[in-house]
Amino acid sequence: MIKSILAAVLVVGFAGSALAQTPAPKAEAPKADPQKEKAKVAQAAIEQANVDVTKAREEIQKDRNAIVAGLMKLSDAEAAIFWPLYTEFRAAMKMYVGDRGTDLVVEYALNQDAITDEQARRLMTEWYAIGKVESDVKSAWFSKFCEKLPVKTATRFFQIDNKLDMIIRLQLAAELPLVK
Repeated sequence: MIKSILAAVLVVGFAGSALAQTPAPKAEAPKADPQKEKAKVAQAAIEQANVDVTKAREEIQKDRNAIVAGLMKLSDAEAAIFWPLYTEFRAAMKMYVGDRGTDLVVEYALNQDAITDEQARRLMTEWYAIGKVESDVKSAWFSKFCEKLPVKTATRFFQIDNKLDMIIRLQLAAELPLVK
């Protein structure tokens, strides 16, 4: 699913390049403005990427829930405490982190061939800010889990959660080209 998201986003770059390289028509009826056409293609790709991201997120969350359930090995009493906390934690992650990382990836993919130093600096600064917020949210929620569950159970969950996040990031990193 991540590949389809990136493919949709990367289409914008290729379509934009193709539009920019199209020779100007010879004194025929006025054609559409290439910049407007590029903007339309970009907007369509962004909309498709958002649809793909939503689908991917739903799949990942469904898979994530199953993986967490399979690896946590909770007693009935622990499960009664864990799952409501887990639901609240995922909601907090969505509220504080949400689509910020995805938005950065889309922006980078749209501008990767002509990214400026200023854009690169802003993207990386935002990427690190997102990481800090994510770390802060996880740290706060680790404490909440430890208040209601054994510390080892909370630790096990956050190990699982971090591994799942790393897998997703690794897949994304493998598909994103380096800055030129």
